[in-house]
Amino acid sequence: MSMAASTVKRLDIGKALSEGLGVLVQNFGPLFLLALLLQGIPSALAAWGQVMGRGNPIGGVFSAVGGFASLVTVPMLTCALIYGSMRGLEGKPASLEECLRAGTQRWLPMLGLMLGAGILILLGCILLIVPGILLALRWSVAGQILVLEGRGIPDAMGRSADLTRDRRGSIFLLFLIFFGIEFVIQAVLSAVGVGYKAAGMGLGFGFPLASAPQPAIVILLTPLVSVASSLVINPIATALFRELRGDKEGDHPEVLGEVFA
Repeated sequence: MSMAASTVKRLDIGKALSEGLGVLVQNFGPLFLLALLLQGIPSALAAWGQVMGRGNPIGGVFSAVGGFASLVTVPMLTCALIYGSMRGLEGKPASLEECLRAGTQRWLPMLGLMLGAGILILLGCILLIVPGILLALRWSVAGQILVLEGRGIPDAMGRSADLTRDRRGSIFLLFLIFFGIEFVIQAVLSAVGVGYKAAGMGLGFGFPLASAPQPAIVILLTPLVSVASSLVINPIATALFRELRGDKEGDHPEVLGEVFA
């Protein structure tokens, strides 16, 4: 057992972070447009409804439309960003059309994964927080596996548990860096009097930083913060998946041809 543990290669989180952010920079145009369309618009509708007030029936309609639309568009965006990120990691440009096509193919399984894993992680967080964190680390690349390997939800969760085994401490540090970046963004916006909750890893983490937001700023910046969060976390998690798979199976074999031939 000690020999097996000693042969475990240390995960290079710096490489995963730099490669993920590098892919985002190289393919920023199409990925940003996808995020703005699929997450920015529904988020703006929901923010508009909240600003109009709970007692306003029109506000309730906007909030409901934004919320229901997000059930389709956010999983679709997640799939599209994962696909586009892997194309970039494999040295290919991420086109808007191909990313959107990949998103439409796998959005329903992704919705099931996000709801199922999210509920279990939430329950784990209620149980003294630590179990929820452990589950989040265990399934941190399940979305990438579901999209890029074409697996079903249980298989994706099981494979993610296998790939992340003996690496979860490093993965925890990687996502601490991500949440640190997100917190800095929120703190900067708080300085100008913006109050909102920013979504973290698609699981609803956020920090209300002001109590009296200006309505126009909320409607504008709330979706932009959500878009920024998705744009950063998905390329990083995809680069992480590539590193984990390479460690287990050797080098970095092409992934997209296996499902999107």
